[in-house]
Amino acid sequence: MNRNNISKFIGLLAIALTFSSCDDGGDVAPIVEVNKPTMTIDMASAVTVAEGTEIPVTFNLSAPVGKEFSLYIMLLPGSTAGGGDSDVEESYQNNAFQKTVVIPPFVTSFTTSILINEDVDVEGLEHLLLSIGDSRSTAVHFTPKNVDVSITNVVKDQLDLAFHFDKSFGVSTYTNTLCKVTSSLDSNNVYDIDFIVYDETFTALPIYDAQTGACVEELSMKLADFTDGTYYITEYLYKNANIDFAELSFPFITIPQFDIPITVDYSRAGAFNGVYTQEADNFFTSNTAQDTENYVMTVVISTDASGARKFSIQNGLGTVSAFGKSAHKGFKK
Repeated sequence: MNRNNISKFIGLLAIALTFSSCDDGGDVAPIVEVNKPTMTIDMASAVTVAEGTEIPVTFNLSAPVGKEFSLYIMLLPGSTAGGGDSDVEESYQNNAFQKTVVIPPFVTSFTTSILINEDVDVEGLEHLLLSIGDSRSTAVHFTPKNVDVSITNVVKDQLDLAFHFDKSFGVSTYTNTLCKVTSSLDSNNVYDIDFIVYDETFTALPIYDAQTGACVEELSMKLADFTDGTYYITEYLYKNANIDFAELSFPFITIPQFDIPITVDYSRAGAFNGVYTQEADNFFTSNTAQDTENYVMTVVISTDASGARKFSIQNGLGTVSAFGKSAHKGFKK
């Protein structure tokens, strides 16, 4: 090899070594790291909300990312609100809960929300402790943010009633239930009780929610639909499956008369819930004739001095089974 060729070879080798050094993985990583966008999280560190509220969370990026990436909102230890109190509820590592947030590509700002669930329980102030973002999110530079969400109890302005009248009966080898029995004389005659709402002038209101033919009839009384006053609810025997003979008779079987009490599951979310039982003097029996109507319960709606509207559930003697007022939702940042 002549001297010129040797010089060229040495020059090429030097250039190759230079490129090899620049292509070393340890040198490339810091360059990529420096070019990552910075992300900030726009949400206050402490907020107070009512049940049923959505809390906005905004993620701001200094530059867009060319592909979608995920962030995670984690429930922290010490939180007195559980996974079911918000949509941060997907189980993670068996001891925590999380919500996954997917940031779309090529955006510099993205807003999502944390939903605080509304439930039926009567609760004091709860604290939902969250960490927004964690070490799995590597597409951007950011610092996870811890947030304390104070959740106030919300009383729903609606009374939900579920009327139960099913009953098992039978003797010897024959058994049946009111919700399954059919007349042996008319296959269309099943056992069916409807429920009617009257105002304090004893005028029937056009409310047909609990007159559907279902085995459990349901009625929701929304405060917005009712003025203050006393409302009486009765049961009406729409069909009786022809069991109103002197005794319940089937071929070769005689079943003695039995009572058919009405029980009512009542609930005002965030205020009260329980079970009301119709007074014994008003029970239908297996001998009650079709088209009979009996009293079940009274609902009183009133407004107190503060302007809060209330439900009261009472029997025919005015004995109160449940009583509770409304509350207003709110969001403070």
